[in-house]
Amino acid sequence: MKRIILFFKVFFVCLCFHSTAKAESYDSLQVYLLTCEPHDEIYSLYGHTAIRVVNPRNNMDIAINYGAFDSSSRNFVLRFVFGLTDYMMMVYSYSDFLAEYRYFGSAVHQQHINMSPEEKRVFMAALAESAKPENITYRYNYFYNNCTTKARDIILGAVSGEKVVERPATDEHPTYRDLIHIKTADSPWAAWGNDFLLGVLADVKTTDYEAEFIPDRLMDDFTHTVVVDFDGNKRQLVDEDIVVLQSGTPHFKPMEGFPLRPLTVFCILAAIIVIWSMIKFIIHNSSTSEAAKPITQFIIVNYIDYFVCCLYAVPGILLFCMLFSQHPTVSLNFQILLFNPLLFWLAHPKCRVQRRWEIILGCVVLFLILGLVQSYAEGTIMLACALGCLALSNIKFSPSLGKDGMGSLLLLTSSLILLSSCHSSSKVARDDVYGVKNGGKVQVKGNDVLSHAMSLLGSKYRSGGNDPRGFDCSGFTSYVYGLNNVFIGRSSRDQYERNTPVKRGNIKPGDLVFFSGSRIGSGVGHVGIVTEVNKDDSFLFIHSSSRGGVVISRSTDAYYAQRYLGARRVE
Repeated sequence: MKRIILFFKVFFVCLCFHSTAKAESYDSLQVYLLTCEPHDEIYSLYGHTAIRVVNPRNNMDIAINYGAFDSSSRNFVLRFVFGLTDYMMMVYSYSDFLAEYRYFGSAVHQQHINMSPEEKRVFMAALAESAKPENITYRYNYFYNNCTTKARDIILGAVSGEKVVERPATDEHPTYRDLIHIKTADSPWAAWGNDFLLGVLADVKTTDYEAEFIPDRLMDDFTHTVVVDFDGNKRQLVDEDIVVLQSGTPHFKPMEGFPLRPLTVFCILAAIIVIWSMIKFIIHNSSTSEAAKPITQFIIVNYIDYFVCCLYAVPGILLFCMLFSQHPTVSLNFQILLFNPLLFWLAHPKCRVQRRWEIILGCVVLFLILGLVQSYAEGTIMLACALGCLALSNIKFSPSLGKDGMGSLLLLTSSLILLSSCHSSSKVARDDVYGVKNGGKVQVKGNDVLSHAMSLLGSKYRSGGNDPRGFDCSGFTSYVYGLNNVFIGRSSRDQYERNTPVKRGNIKPGDLVFFSGSRIGSGVGHVGIVTEVNKDDSFLFIHSSSRGGVVISRSTDAYYAQRYLGARRVE
C-alpha cells in the first residue's frame, strides 16, 4: 500500500513539474532553501534541509525532501552499517512539512533563492528528472551525499555563473569530526558512537564546500554566496532570509538518555581492571614459599582475564565489519588495535601462542602512538592503559627485572591512566560549555562574564571555532557564557531566540547584542557582549570579528549602527 501511495505522489509531482516546464514564463515561480533546526530525535541532531517550490499559477506549494528512508525495510540496519542505505526523494505539501516541525518544536529558516526565469526552468527540469520513479532513490552517504548536499547540488546546478562565497578567508578549517562534535555536544553517547566508528579520514580538514553537508553550514554559505555572470555582473544568491517557524515546545516527551557520561563509565571500568591487575601482582609476589602456586595458574583467574578481554573484543566485531563498509571514513580506524576481535583467541586460557600477552601489549602501545593522528572516542585512552596493565600482569619477566621492575611498570601504567583521565576530564569540561543547559533560572554575574570575555581579547577568528584556538562570533559568546555553566545556544540565531529581549535603553554590561549579516536587514548574522553603556544609550561590545578576531567595537560605528537588531539578557 505504501508503494502505491508513493507512486501516485511521484506521478502527481511529475505532472506538476511537467506542466510548469511548459509554461512560457517563470516569473511567478519561487524557490526557497529550508533549513530545519535539530530536535531531540537521534536522527535529527544535525538538522535537516529541504527545498520549497511555490507557483501561484497552478496553486503549487510543496516541500521537496531528500532525507526520506524506510527503517522497516529488509536488512535496513545491516545495509546502513555497510554503507548501502538508499534514501528517497519525497514531496509533501508545505503546510504538512511545517506541521511536522511544529510538532517537534524545531525552528525552520527560509532563504529565497535569487534565480532568473531561465535558471528556474533548468531547476524545474532537474526536479522533474529526479522525481521520476527510477530516480527517486539514491545511495546515501552522510558526509558526501545526503539530504543537504542533494538540495545544494540541484539548486547550484541550475544557477549559471561562478558561485563565490564572499567572506574573510581563514587558514583553519574544521575536520569532519569537529563539525559533528558541534551537533552532538548535548548527546555524549551519540558523540561517542560517532567517534568510535569514524576512522582517521574523519580527521581530515574540510573545505568550505565539503563542510556543507551540515545544514546550517550550507545556510550560512548561501547567505554569503555571490553569483558572478559571464559579463562580470554580481548578484546575491539569497535575497531574503527569514524564520518561517519559530522554535517552540515539542508535542512529545523525548526519551531520556543514559545518566552517566561515557567518560564516567569507562573510568569505572578502567579502575576495576587496574585494581584487578594490581591484586594479581601483589598476591603473586607476596608468596614466601617456593612451592606456592602462582595465582596466574588458577583457571578461574585466567578466565576472568579472558572475560575482560572479551569486553574489548565484542565492539571490535563492529569495527571489523567497518573494514568492508562503503562509508569512506570508517574503513581505516586505528581503534581496532584496542577493540580487537583477535582477543577472543589470543586471551583464551588454552591459546598456545607464545608471547601472546606481549602481542596484546604491543597492540596497545601502537594504538596509543597512532592516537597522534586520529582522534579517539572519549575514554578509550584509559581503557587502552587498563588493558596494557592487564597484559603486564600476565607477562613473565626475566629474573633481572625483578619484583620492583614489574611493580614499576604497573605503577607507570596506572599513572598513564590517571593522566589520560585528567586529559579526558578537561576535554569534557570544554564540551560541557555547550552541553549544560540552563533548565532553571541561573544567576549570571555580568562581571564574571566580562572578565572571561576580556581575557580572550586578541584571540583569532576561526570559522566554526568555539575554543581559544579561534572563535566565530557565536562560538565566542557561547564559550564565555559556558565558562559560567550557562548554555545560551550555539548559533547567533539560537541565542537571539532563546534569551530575554531587552530594550535599547535598558541594556547592561553582559547583555548580548545582535546585528544583521553582511547585508542590512538580512536577519541575525552577528552577536557580541556589551562591556560598557554610555549615557546616550550607545555602548561598547566585545565580539569575534572576521577581520580582527576578538576585539571591542562601538555601537556608533557606521557598520554596526545600521545593522543593530536588538539585545538579549541571559537569565
